[in-house]
Amino acid sequence: MATESVRIAVDGETVSLVDDGSRIDVGTLTDLHRALGGETYTITYTDEAAATAWSQADSGGKYQFEVADVIDGFPLTEPFAEPVVDASMEGGNEDVPERTAALARVLREIWDAKGNAKELR
Repeated sequence: MATESVRIAVDGETVSLVDDGSRIDVGTLTDLHRALGGETYTITYTDEAAATAWSQADSGGKYQFEVADVIDGFPLTEPFAEPVVDASMEGGNEDVPERTAALARVLREIWDAKGNAKELR
């Protein structure tokens, strides 16, 4: 799999990474939800960031979204795709396959950076 043009695909319960010519299963949506702590994910912004015109945060600075809705078609650049592709589908520490846990770690890193590229790899 060429990791420079990868996106996440959700097909029913199956989560995969796809590029122009191949697909690699990452695990089930249920396992990804388990690794992320639920079907929704919440990002908390500072008061200043939450007040910007583009922010969809609530009055407490929180923005919550459905994981499945956001990840389908989500692009991953090489530094983020590579650790997921390299991970095993065997069990991991979180009672989910290591590849699923790797994707959860990558998504958390991206989302928790809140658009701040300096905080990313």
